[in-house]
Amino acid sequence: MLLFTDGKHIRIQKPGGADSEFFSYKKFNSINLMAMSDAKYKFIWADVGCQGSSHDSYGFNSCRICRLAENNKLNIPDPSILPNSDVNFPYFLVADGGFALRKWCLKPHAARNDRPLDIYEKEYNYRFVFLY
Repeated sequence: MLLFTDGKHIRIQKPGGADSEFFSYKKFNSINLMAMSDAKYKFIWADVGCQGSSHDSYGFNSCRICRLAENNKLNIPDPSILPNSDVNFPYFLVADGGFALRKWCLKPHAARNDRPLDIYEKEYNYRFVFLY
């Protein structure tokens, strides 16, 4: 089973006394909304308030839900049987390439200058796009 997470920059007026901490790479002042939904696109968690200059992964890493997941206290359901099979499959968080890879978080493979993706990594990424 899959849970999807991502960040969204919400445009704001620059807070009084703030320097550049709210100025995002999108070239406007923002706060970062982190949200998680289930496979039916139902929001199950949200956190607002990380400064717009912060990357999604920083916003997620500083959220309570990340700490709970790291400490195995998120109350994620036990693995369940996949439809039309006898495979017992765990729940995963699905995120884009900006998030850290963890045992409970799936993300696409990233190509590097020193090593291109192999055929298996390309196939994984191709199928991953349909999840996300």
